[in-house]
Amino acid sequence: MESSAPDASGPSGRATIGSYFIPRSLIFFWGAAVLITSLHYATPHSMHWLHDILRRLYYLPLVYYGFVHGKIGALIGAIFVTILYFPHAFMAGIPRDPAQSIEKILEICTYFGAAGVAGVLGDRERVHVRALEANLRLLRALQDELVRKGRLEALGNMVSGLSHELKNPLHVLRGTAEVIADLVPKEGKEARLWANHVSEIERMERITGKYLSFAKDIGKPAQTLEVTPTLEKVTDLLRLRAEKAGIVIETSLPAEPLRVQATDDELVQVLINIAFNACDHLSPGGRIRVSAASRIEHGRPMAVIIVANDGPKIPPSDVEKIFDPFYSTRESGSGLGLFISQNIIQNLDGFIRLHQDDEVAFEIHLPVA
Repeated sequence: MESSAPDASGPSGRATIGSYFIPRSLIFFWGAAVLITSLHYATPHSMHWLHDILRRLYYLPLVYYGFVHGKIGALIGAIFVTILYFPHAFMAGIPRDPAQSIEKILEICTYFGAAGVAGVLGDRERVHVRALEANLRLLRALQDELVRKGRLEALGNMVSGLSHELKNPLHVLRGTAEVIADLVPKEGKEARLWANHVSEIERMERITGKYLSFAKDIGKPAQTLEVTPTLEKVTDLLRLRAEKAGIVIETSLPAEPLRVQATDDELVQVLINIAFNACDHLSPGGRIRVSAASRIEHGRPMAVIIVANDGPKIPPSDVEKIFDPFYSTRESGSGLGLFISQNIIQNLDGFIRLHQDDEVAFEIHLPVA
């Protein structure tokens, strides 16, 4: 719609000088007014009827300009037309409009009146369009929220079924692990890896028991967790996958104890989701860096756990959607990992922040316990 063209005002919403000279206005007002004036001057004095027509033709560009540029534009347009027409109407020594002086004066007054009415209507129409655009944005936001709720309901049903189906295989795996445990050496790397294997089976059993934890507010856990052992466990699990893909894992753990109010299961789940996503986007030789530190943010001590990688940046079009359920840039991805991770961290009174400078870095911020 012409009256709501974005080039009609500056960033603040107020009209700028350049906005009165947009290309269409140059043609349909400024050019048209000059053309009508030229025809006025070129028309013989004896052709009264043609002068009457040309004098009234000014209303077309004036109404257009007032409607497009509002009351201020209407005033500018009427003044410009008056300046063009005045010499032809009243000055001696040049071709003159043969109409009576009072008729010409009334015509000029009517120029201002017609342009002013068009300007008022144009301003009202713009206010109406802006209100309509605001309502449409609100409607889209409500639609997005409804879609999100529908997806959550479908997700709850799906996870409920998966949880039920996974319980029996997990019980079998746990029983098998207990039998094989006697065959694993009690010392060395194998013992540590086997302990992590059994721990992960137990964690999966606990996760299936609270399959809707990401969709429900289950309250802040009372457990205080030391971050460093959990990070060491995660990096051990991550190395098993990273070594096969030729990815280098780097760690920078805090020298002093760093505690948060969370459970080991929750923090492991979040870190694994983020780190495994990074593995999927890295080529051989890529690096993943896991670090943790304490910071003061807004006067509050926070534990900041960073999982960063030197892989390709996330496109701006995807950044706002990566935490949405079922949104994934990979055909094989479920689009749930980051969504679940964000819900877990928010339930712990924290947040996840994405930075993309030299690295793609996910920062997990949690209050220090």
